[in-house]
Amino acid sequence: VAGLDGVSFLELIGFSDGAAADVVAALPRPRKPLGPAAAGSGVRRGLQPHAPYSASRDIFSRAAATGLPVCTHLAETHDEAAFVADATGAFRDLLEELGAWQDRRPGIGEGLSPVRWAEPVLRAAAEAGSPYTVVHCNHVDDGDLRVLAETNTSVAYCPVASDYFGHRGHRYRDMLEAGINVCLGTDAVLCQPLHEPQPHGVLPQVRHLWRRDGTPLAMLMPMATSNGFAALGLPAQTTRLCVVQAATVAEALDTDAVVEGVAVADLVNGASRSDR
Repeated sequence: VAGLDGVSFLELIGFSDGAAADVVAALPRPRKPLGPAAAGSGVRRGLQPHAPYSASRDIFSRAAATGLPVCTHLAETHDEAAFVADATGAFRDLLEELGAWQDRRPGIGEGLSPVRWAEPVLRAAAEAGSPYTVVHCNHVDDGDLRVLAETNTSVAYCPVASDYFGHRGHRYRDMLEAGINVCLGTDAVLCQPLHEPQPHGVLPQVRHLWRRDGTPLAMLMPMATSNGFAALGLPAQTTRLCVVQAATVAEALDTDAVVEGVAVADLVNGASRSDR
């Protein structure tokens, strides 16, 4: 779309050795990270190894080595946690049914959390200058939060979807306090509120947190605007859309476009993470 900046992620799936090798062979050659995009650079390509139960750790590593933006689903469900820690549960059963299960997968069945399973990849990606964005992180402990913070990993939290699928107690406030960049996402359209004018948008997520948690607008604004730019590697100065959207957020929540004496524009600009 003309005039639209963003990242379009190609999902990568391949758990068995053969499938993973095919995916890796098709990836671009390793190169230096693209770095932050310039304003007006358009939509860039990105890579998304799907999840620990559907893509090998090698795919995660090789995707980050391409220098393209990378993201994945991580710590989304209890089934995922059981699979990573014990190599058991619904995902193990599914892989066996598909003929894709293999014993002795790196990190699988070694008692790790999903975030700890991904830790070597997250650290390597951060050191290379291409940190991951991880989607969900519904089930994390303090050690997981330290890993996410130390690796400059961004978290895309989808509050409506998390509640729809029964995941409670997301630690987005703890993440923000730990210095983790948390932005709002939507997940699948099937679980979004149909009464919303834009059901597959960010505003329903904002309203959900406002009503459920009483989340301060000063926290919601960056999550809904500038933090998303940071997660995608878009320039922090690209805030015109952020300011317009933030004003829309304030209007949608029936509150003034001034938060604790700070104008929306200043709030968004001040919350942008220029170090990304």
